[in-house]
Amino acid sequence: DRLGWSVNFKTRKQFRVLDLANDRNLHTHHLWQRVTEVADNVQWLQISGGEPTLSTELLNFLQEFACRGYAGRTALLINTNGVNIKQSFIDAMKPFKMVCLNLSVDGVGQVDEYLRYPTNWNKKEKIINKYFI
Repeated sequence: DRLGWSVNFKTRKQFRVLDLANDRNLHTHHLWQRVTEVADNVQWLQISGGEPTLSTELLNFLQEFACRGYAGRTALLINTNGVNIKQSFIDAMKPFKMVCLNLSVDGVGQVDEYLRYPTNWNKKEKIINKYFI
């Protein structure tokens, strides 16, 4: 609420992979059909689960969402462990009205490498310094 986003649960829509067909083409068709039904009223998208920055499907979704003209009026919230954020992912977020990357770090150095195997802490630290500091 303090960021200006409605906390009204009645206006929230969730789109989950489990809701859709196992056929990838049918999944994509159904996803865009559902998104198009609500896109004019979408104020923000929250992406979480797994590691979103590694998902080619999410990258394609963000690019298509922008191409369809929805991104400029939509805030984007993404939960990430910061392991591997590529420039293509950063570029896909640029058209959005606002972007909030929530960084999840379970430890520092060897502790993080142990808890998030096969994380490379040095690589992760460079990403954190580049995008979060």
